[in-house]
Amino acid sequence: MRSAGVRVFGFPFAVLGALGALALSGAMVQACAAGDTTTDAPSSDATPGDTGAKDSGAGDAAKDTGKDTGADIGVFETGPNDVPIGTACKTTDVCAMGGKCQEITPGKSYCTIDCGAGCPAGSYCSTIAGKTLCAPDVGNECARCAGSVDCPLPTDQCVTAPKGDKFCARDCTLLSDCPSGFSCVDAAGYPGNATGGGDAGVDSGSSGGPRICVPAGGDSCGCDAKRDGVQRTCEVTNASGTCGGTEHCTASASAWQGCDARTPSVEVCNGVDDDCNGKIDDGKPNDLCAPLGGPPPNATWACSTATTPATCQLGACNAGYAAYPVPADPKTGCVCPTDAAEPNDNCSQPTNLGTIADDATAPLVATGTISSDTDIDVFVFTAKNKVTLASGPNSFHVGISFVAAADNPGGEFVFDVVHSGTCADSPPSAQTALTSYNWCVDGQATALVGAETVMRGEGPCSDTSVNHCTDHSSAYYVRVRRKPGVTPTCGAYRLTITAHGGTACDFATGRCEG
Repeated sequence: MRSAGVRVFGFPFAVLGALGALALSGAMVQACAAGDTTTDAPSSDATPGDTGAKDSGAGDAAKDTGKDTGADIGVFETGPNDVPIGTACKTTDVCAMGGKCQEITPGKSYCTIDCGAGCPAGSYCSTIAGKTLCAPDVGNECARCAGSVDCPLPTDQCVTAPKGDKFCARDCTLLSDCPSGFSCVDAAGYPGNATGGGDAGVDSGSSGGPRICVPAGGDSCGCDAKRDGVQRTCEVTNASGTCGGTEHCTASASAWQGCDARTPSVEVCNGVDDDCNGKIDDGKPNDLCAPLGGPPPNATWACSTATTPATCQLGACNAGYAAYPVPADPKTGCVCPTDAAEPNDNCSQPTNLGTIADDATAPLVATGTISSDTDIDVFVFTAKNKVTLASGPNSFHVGISFVAAADNPGGEFVFDVVHSGTCADSPPSAQTALTSYNWCVDGQATALVGAETVMRGEGPCSDTSVNHCTDHSSAYYVRVRRKPGVTPTCGAYRLTITAHGGTACDFATGRCEG
């Protein structure tokens, strides 16, 4: 307690003592002058204005209605020239409430006192140089910062709010004294523990570590002059989802503005995360491509990332259909029917047409489509030579051909034949790229067999040099394919197969094997 600045009951000690002595001396002079040596009881007519008997320290203390915010605050009265607590000062200044002018931050001193039971307006309790003092509130809370070094007082912390904006949070470790609208929370758990109550001084539980004042309810600090230009995250939400972005504090409008978050929309095929769920073009392809209409004929949509941006393309064809030739417009769909017997592309998986005998009245028919650039249709059938008369001609005559122009539209197709042997996916050249084929024994000619010239074809069975009376039954493999170099279509072919009659064999032109 200082001697020059301390006042008790409103009077300095020296003055009060002088007044007391003066009053006592006056009373004695009056008694002697009157010759009255008897000591009378105090008169009820006290001299007007004489409050010495009535003024007591206890009485003044009882009448003091000011808030006691420190251990000794009620004892001290502020002189007219005393510097208030929390106000900048010089070492020669007299601080109010018995305070002390102390350096709080480098080069800056403020009047302060021990926290005691509380701190007066304009200050708050903090730990400074190891002491718990009432530190100045110089706009500490919510000041803009990049790190704690930017915050006004040593125990303030630069922290990040739930929306990503940084701010200075003042210390509330000792008294939990936060401004209105702020909560005192554990610094270590922030912002995870920032959703507590919204009133000043709300205690959300303490782990024993440092505690800080943060905006209640997990919000950001308000937008004002000291927050101008600060950025934080923002969101746009609707039935499709929630998209995030950033916005900034515009001090002139006292508002957060300029949120650049996209408006969520239904996910479509475009290479963009339309509904902002973290996944690009997620969903069923037919749904992603719904803006183009329903699925293409006999197919589904596919969202392709092979283009930039992603686009809707023709997806998988339904069973029994192929996209051939590949359509320029995916809306065309899959219009080329595939063969029910597919896959029958090689000798290990031929389509069996059955048996045709030389006395049959109806042919075998092979139909189909070549539904890709590499598609080949392989068929197998057995030609049965039943008529081998002792005399007369042998009617066995195998014929395979596209009978009419409609059977081979545009001359698009050819076929290969493998006769009396193992099927080969690369037949002998003499039996490839055919549009008609004949094998028969109803003619005569000579042929070289090894080193011997023998007769082929019909003649009397008594002529042992010919083989026309032999059973020529055999299996045939036929490979139908597209002729190289033609413009492909999805037109169907039709092959007719007989084992009797038909075009007469003409060995001279090589139209018939033998």
